[in-house]
Amino acid sequence: MCTSQRALAVLEYPKIKEFLKSFVTSSLGRRALDDLQPGQSYMEVRSRIAVGQEFLLLCRDFSQPPMGGLEDPLPLLEKTGTQGQILEPAELFRLSTFLASIKNLKDYFAAMEGDFPRSREIGGDLQPCADLKSRIDMCIEESGHISDGASAVLRKVRRDLRTLRTRVRKQMERYLGDPQYKDVIIDNIVTLRRDRYVIPLRSNFKGKIDGIVLDHSASGGTFYVEPREVVDVNNRLATLHAQEREEEYRIISELSQLVQSRMRALQANVALVERIDMYIGFANYALKHDGTYLETRQSRGCCLPGLRHPLLENPVAVDTRLGGDFPPMLLITGPNTGGKTLALKSAGLAVLSHNSGIPVLCRENESFMGYFAAIYADIGDEQSIEQSLSTFSSHIVNIAHAAKSVDERSLVLLDELGSGTDPEEGGALAVGILQYFAQRKCCLMATTHHNAVKHFAHRNHQVENACMEFDSQTLQPTYRILYGQQGQSSALDIAARYGLPLEIVDAARNFRESSTGEAARTIAALERKLERYVRDDEAFQSRSRRLEQELQALQQQKQQLQQQSSRNLEQASLQARDIVRQARQEAKRYLQNLKSSSDQEARRQQARFESMAQQVFADAQQMERSHLQKLSNIAAGDQVYVAKLQRDGTVITVRGKKAEVEVGGLRTQVGVDELFAPRGQAGSATVHTSSGHAAESAAPAYVGPHHAVSPELMLVGKRVEESLGELEDYLSRAISADLDSVRIIHGMGTGRLKRAVRHYLDQVPQVKNYRDGEAFEGGLGATVVEL
Repeated sequence: MCTSQRALAVLEYPKIKEFLKSFVTSSLGRRALDDLQPGQSYMEVRSRIAVGQEFLLLCRDFSQPPMGGLEDPLPLLEKTGTQGQILEPAELFRLSTFLASIKNLKDYFAAMEGDFPRSREIGGDLQPCADLKSRIDMCIEESGHISDGASAVLRKVRRDLRTLRTRVRKQMERYLGDPQYKDVIIDNIVTLRRDRYVIPLRSNFKGKIDGIVLDHSASGGTFYVEPREVVDVNNRLATLHAQEREEEYRIISELSQLVQSRMRALQANVALVERIDMYIGFANYALKHDGTYLETRQSRGCCLPGLRHPLLENPVAVDTRLGGDFPPMLLITGPNTGGKTLALKSAGLAVLSHNSGIPVLCRENESFMGYFAAIYADIGDEQSIEQSLSTFSSHIVNIAHAAKSVDERSLVLLDELGSGTDPEEGGALAVGILQYFAQRKCCLMATTHHNAVKHFAHRNHQVENACMEFDSQTLQPTYRILYGQQGQSSALDIAARYGLPLEIVDAARNFRESSTGEAARTIAALERKLERYVRDDEAFQSRSRRLEQELQALQQQKQQLQQQSSRNLEQASLQARDIVRQARQEAKRYLQNLKSSSDQEARRQQARFESMAQQVFADAQQMERSHLQKLSNIAAGDQVYVAKLQRDGTVITVRGKKAEVEVGGLRTQVGVDELFAPRGQAGSATVHTSSGHAAESAAPAYVGPHHAVSPELMLVGKRVEESLGELEDYLSRAISADLDSVRIIHGMGTGRLKRAVRHYLDQVPQVKNYRDGEAFEGGLGATVVEL
């Protein structure tokens, strides 16, 4: 459905979505409502209505689908999928709980009786991922801790830990029970300091208990002492604790990898549950507010008996009809505050709701909804000082937008047609607008106070007259639409009712009766002035068009010159950078040959050559960066171009003249002077020159062989021989590109690939150092290499 965001806001579509959130059962349903938009085709609308009808029958005549215990797993999937992080045990247990809910839903849809093909199909698409859930349940306890049965190694380590703890406690309790130590023992307890078992002693313990002081109280009166005879046991306990942590890390890493392997199924489950929860919310909304799903037709128009606005507490039911067996255009007249605008908004929101799969609040009997592909709404006063739009201008802008796009599948809603200007011209303009939309064969609802428009509707068979009922005795609106009748504005009567002095009201009635002759004389004078203004305006418009053409020609020439200059600079920079890189590779090979010589002259030549090479590379680097845009202020979260790595990245932190930047999943420290504005995508980038100008540039004609080198190499799943070949080629390119560090991802596995990688690194002279990755870098499954 092609409907602008402005029209959606005017018709209060975001508000109805917010209102429906109180009827769903989980955050998944609320997210589905946030993303909800009207259907884009007739078939899509029919499908949504069919699914909604089935869920309404299920919730009304049977038990509702089991939605208890549903937690949103999407943050966990993004953490392990997009960010590549390892899930904590408690997070894995939450994922298992979500899969249990998926299985309950799948069993519910499989077991339900009756003709519910679409609902049963949704349930059939759910994937409980039994293998993943079983593995998580075997490893993770309900408390969120890793169970002993997660692996044989963990079971043995924890058994040994329990045995040693019992042993060390018994040894410590001998001191507590011995009377000779009673005067130095403060409390008869065994406690822990630095993960080692100790006993609290007074300061006079020396000479009585041989041990190591691990800690003391702030007052200095209590010392926490590890008796020397339990040191070996405590050491063994520390070793077992380290083995326990290592095995626990291996287990949750394995489970996180298993989650990643089921990522598509899990994401599909999230989307299906969002949809299920949303339709359950629609059903609960319909049951509480007596809503219904309408018969969907391909014909134009709608019939909505007893239509109510869902956002009003005690709405008045209004019979709304348009098209079908009735004219496709409806003109509603009547007094202010009579409900004309509400009738437009209710009809527009009903169409949007129907196309979105939301029940409509009206009587089901004799109701139907045709398919509308677009809604155009001009409702309310949208005058804007910033845009120099008056009330009248804002109406014209909205109507002009609709006039350019409407067809026979469009619904146009126009409030106060022809208002905001001279009544006679406004009425004529309103008639012209109605004629135009009638020729386009669209459906239209409009409100007006102009008699000329009412008379036009009376004579035109495509337009039906209607008015809002008004009780002339009580001067109160009844909010009912009376079809086939013209309404009166009753402005003078309403003004008197709201306390306007009778002298003003009587003067207004007298002026209305005698104003016809005066109006004719005023119009004649204005017409003479208009002729002069027209002649002056024609001369002005001619000069304005000529100056505009000259200005456009000058701007086009300027843009072409800027584009050509930017392309030349970019191409020259790329060529220079590639030439210097190739020269540097040759220089490195030449210098390596010189290093093997002991000749003093060779060493002098080597030093001189290195100095010249550094100067050449610095000059090339300056040329390359001359067309990059410097950043005045750099803050965390900014998108930047890292010149040293020749890649875009995201700033994590800034400390003085150093910044931590994440590039391709790898974090690195660089100087602030290495950061520039992002270069954009090749082929349509905006190049910022050193002079501060910007020009749109096409892709450069020259592309070097080392345009960009990734800061990481993925070897997981490959054989050792194949991996070493890729590693050799990758390190050669990384060294040539002057990368400071790279990350080699080899996984954990049996450890054979990891050992082979590190053995190879030991043989590369350009490798300064290497280490295990941190937790955010891949942990033991990655090696970070400094070049």
